[in-house]
Amino acid sequence: MMKKIMVIGIVSVFLLTAFPSHSTTGVKINVESVEKFREDIMDAEIDSMFVPRELIVKFKDNINIYNLQDGTGVTGITSIDMLSKTYGVKSADKLFKTTKAPSLFNIYKLVLSDAADVLPAAESYSKDSNIEYAEPNYIYRTCNIPNDPYFTHQWALNQSNDYDIDAPEAWDIETGISDVIIAIIDSGVDYNHIDLADNIWINTDEIIDGTDTDGNGYVDDIRGYDFVDNAYQVHPDEDGEDRDNDPIDFHGHGTHCAGITAAVGNNSEGIAGVSWNSKIMCIRCGYKSSEGGGLLNLESVALGVSYAVDNGADVISMSFGGPSASALQEDVIKMAYDRGVVLVASAGNENINKKSYPAAFDEVIAVAATNKDDDRAFFSNYGDWVDVAAPGVDICSTFINNSYVNYSGTSMAGPHVAGLAALIKSKNKQQGPNKIREIIHYSIDRLEPTFQLKRGRINARNALQRGTGSASAIIKTPKHGIEVKGVIEIKGIASGEEFQNYTMEYSKGRDPETTEWTEINKFETPVQNGELCSLDSNELEEGIHIIRLKLFCTDGVYTDTIWILVNNNYNWFIVDDDGGADYTSIQDAVYDSGNGDKIYVKNGTYIELITIFKSIDLMGEDKDNTVIDGGNNGSVIYIQADNVNISGFTIKNCSVFCSGIFLDNSQNCIISCNNIERNFIGIKLEYSEKNTIHKNNLRENTVGIRVAKKSNKNVISCNNFINDHPRILYVHASYRKSYFNRWKNNYWDDWIGLRSIVFRLIPKRIPHRFIDNPLFFTPAVLHRCNFDWRPASKPHEIPPSGIIYYPGGA
Repeated sequence: MMKKIMVIGIVSVFLLTAFPSHSTTGVKINVESVEKFREDIMDAEIDSMFVPRELIVKFKDNINIYNLQDGTGVTGITSIDMLSKTYGVKSADKLFKTTKAPSLFNIYKLVLSDAADVLPAAESYSKDSNIEYAEPNYIYRTCNIPNDPYFTHQWALNQSNDYDIDAPEAWDIETGISDVIIAIIDSGVDYNHIDLADNIWINTDEIIDGTDTDGNGYVDDIRGYDFVDNAYQVHPDEDGEDRDNDPIDFHGHGTHCAGITAAVGNNSEGIAGVSWNSKIMCIRCGYKSSEGGGLLNLESVALGVSYAVDNGADVISMSFGGPSASALQEDVIKMAYDRGVVLVASAGNENINKKSYPAAFDEVIAVAATNKDDDRAFFSNYGDWVDVAAPGVDICSTFINNSYVNYSGTSMAGPHVAGLAALIKSKNKQQGPNKIREIIHYSIDRLEPTFQLKRGRINARNALQRGTGSASAIIKTPKHGIEVKGVIEIKGIASGEEFQNYTMEYSKGRDPETTEWTEINKFETPVQNGELCSLDSNELEEGIHIIRLKLFCTDGVYTDTIWILVNNNYNWFIVDDDGGADYTSIQDAVYDSGNGDKIYVKNGTYIELITIFKSIDLMGEDKDNTVIDGGNNGSVIYIQADNVNISGFTIKNCSVFCSGIFLDNSQNCIISCNNIERNFIGIKLEYSEKNTIHKNNLRENTVGIRVAKKSNKNVISCNNFINDHPRILYVHASYRKSYFNRWKNNYWDDWIGLRSIVFRLIPKRIPHRFIDNPLFFTPAVLHRCNFDWRPASKPHEIPPSGIIYYPGGA
């Protein structure tokens, strides 16, 4: 392994819980208001956090630390001992004292002097040739998500519109066995809960007598273990001092996750877990912080994973994560996978396409969250690094003190997958993590390509049906939702011990339940990771098609499907709400279009939310009469693609904290000749560069344009900012590393002059990062490269439609 240093802090989510909305036992839960929370989410960025003065160091395997004993920093290696002296190492403790994994033998925690700076120390140690990696002892943090009150039913398991995981149908096949153990690495578990107590794992080899009866290195660990030690920013009501044998949950997050995976089923109490009878191993690595949130640190998590593996866990559920790939974390994850453990982790709730760890490690099943409409939950991370999705909004589960609450977050999605893994393992105890991962991947219900993940939402019934045999029907390429041209090769797996044959089919449209199938060919020879067939897309109509693999074995029929977009020629798509064209919905036209296509929308009012995930031109007939109304349900147009052009619309009525147009991870887009009005944010940019916002009317928005989160080199020119609401900030803010955006020749109806702006931006009592505080009512932004130095003296004339961009400014 390459020597590494991790100097970017992981502040991660315990991903990502929601506030409890209801307790069936009348327990009162204090929560913050939705408005305050969402305001915090808008401005939140992950800060660097780690335990002060603590360093995790892994020596190379060929280094014999013969003189390094617990409690001393002397190694006998001159260069290391000099570093220890420089940073005042007070103690050096072997991290994994009882592990059976050789890859974890040479890892130590160093405690530095009070004056030592951890990051320079990590860098210095990492450069030493005797060290594989050195990194801070990172802190992980909870992050709560609001939810609607009084949801007490488990819609995620069964609901009328069938956007659930088909749990009752799965339970006809398997309800889980007690031989399968699920380790919940979290804030602990309320093991006395009436709906969990019968499923708590008990270490039967241990006797409570003050000694390590079973010789596993832990004294009296009959229910698991508490690895929280010297907790950082611990709540006064918490147990944050010493590791012990009591993994009780003070926070509630771990108890909620445990109930989702394996609350006792069919017992006339509370809820049913996904796996009714599997055992819950309680591993407490997190705790309630002084602010009431939840924190974990890297050391505790690593020890918790190691304990789970050494004590027989089959599945590990991890509802936490962060943006940096810790080397220590990677070590223990690989060790667990190599020893046959299924690893599941939440993808994160920052609403970004950015990897979160441990979910993004190859050995881990990364899980996004869906809502009751089978759409991506607004907070859920996404991207092709995410394996599957599961319900994660308004999830009812167990809580501390024999109560039940609704939580939302990818924290809730992950345990559904962990419970499913336990069901599959219960059906066939010999299934390893790779096979279980495959079963989960290829038994899903497909989601719209806009969701952006590898597969789809989990389906427990399909998984158990697929898991009953040894057959594999998998389409690996092309990827689901991809645009294709010409002859395509379809590759994957079609094999099984009782193989008969397989067919390849296609059909026009997106719905595999109501479509007519055309057979491509029938094959009598199984395929293992090879070409299933080829298809000349020139023979198909333009637009979306389904490709289906059907594998016939003596024990049943196995299927897998993907969508492809046939786009051999660039096309025009016409939308008319009166039915005078092929499309009455803009979003449907977006689905069927391909990169480079143009969508022309005739005059009318279109009440819908639109997601654009490909490079297209979206043009309205007349900006004053072609209206896209979000109906106060979300961001009206959400863009996550490059080279998107939008012009000729009135875009209005997004919901609170959302946007009329939201550019997310997008480059070289042009937004021009639009009326953008009555939105919370008119146009928002995050992680987006080199876009042009030119000649738009931004009217009566609470915030006109918001440029944030590393959005650089954008041109914002010749727009009219008009707002009749006095004393409301309605433009910017460009901060959080958003520099070098060019604001030029915009018209502001309340422009007060540069001198006044500069004066009002620098009062010492207001931190610069809060320049969009309501105390400021100016169109300027903090960084000098973001000022509109030459504002227009009168409003610009805005053309009615057309993609118009004047590079020099008009």
